[in-house]
Amino acid sequence: MRGVDLVFVRHGETPYNRSGRIQGHIDIPLNAHGEAQARAAGRALARESFDLVCTSDLMRAARTAELIREGGVAAPLH
Repeated sequence: MRGVDLVFVRHGETPYNRSGRIQGHIDIPLNAHGEAQARAAGRALARESFDLVCTSDLMRAARTAELIREGGVAAPLH
């Protein structure tokens, strides 16, 4: 049986992160810097092979995952 490797990536920056506010389950979008961070993560992770990209349904996490995939991570989004 093949071993399982997991890579965890935190969502990019949001306005709440920037101001030091806790967001919890409040659905806050990424800010421009957070989108740039997610794109950079996608470029960095594009050299790796992934079977699946998983994300929560919060918009900041889902958008981070979308941008990582756009950066070259060729794996289905779940």
